[in-house]
Amino acid sequence: MYSKSKQTFYHVRDSLIKHRWLLTAELIWMIVSSFWTVSEQEKMYQFYHLSASTIDYVIAQQGALYSGLTIFPFVLFFVIRCKQDSLNIQYILRYQSRKRMFQQQLKESLVYAAGISFIIILMATFTGWIFSRNLINWDTMESVYFGQTGNVVKSNFLSVAVVIWLMYVLKLILLFVMVDIFLWYPKTLFFIWIVLLVPIGIEALHYGKIYFSLFAVWQTSWNTPGKWLGIILIGIVVLFIEKLIGEKMIEWRDIWR
Repeated sequence: MYSKSKQTFYHVRDSLIKHRWLLTAELIWMIVSSFWTVSEQEKMYQFYHLSASTIDYVIAQQGALYSGLTIFPFVLFFVIRCKQDSLNIQYILRYQSRKRMFQQQLKESLVYAAGISFIIILMATFTGWIFSRNLINWDTMESVYFGQTGNVVKSNFLSVAVVIWLMYVLKLILLFVMVDIFLWYPKTLFFIWIVLLVPIGIEALHYGKIYFSLFAVWQTSWNTPGKWLGIILIGIVVLFIEKLIGEKMIEWRDIWR
């Protein structure tokens, strides 16, 4: 009998294998989207005579116009397809408890969120390096960091990338938990698209900070770690509230219908 953690990874692995062609298309699209982001940002940096580094492109990818518009909708579609079997009869008989089934869904969502976030960072790093050939240059006055903050700072590429990865994980898990809840009520699943597209529209057109810009690390906030630690705490609280709401919603759900 597999351990619970192994079962989680095996469920995810089996879903990825089942949808391998969709996964391949998703990876190709991520590469295309990253190249578009970097090329658009490169034009802007050249206009302002700024020397961009790889991490600046990774940061720019977080915006609603980039990851929000080009990557997240396709990621959402992919994960919904992969998780549609998460409530099949075999799992119902195995877990027998709604709460345990929901917890299993959340564990799988965390694996998806962590893996997809890593791939987004990897693609942005790859394309950013092609254009800049420099991982981070925030200690120079020609850098994007200096252009936005008026200061220089000694920082490590990996430390910034890890925090950005955590922000992506947070954004995705908040979205995927809602998918897990709506899967118990499949006729309402289309609401998840409203939850995603409304913030994209507002943030892309009015530069608001609702979802993509809020749960993100920018050059202007990097040197104030208390700020992004507070944002992470907000995300954890929202995630906990989602979990409580989900448990209540599925408590009386007839899983046989």
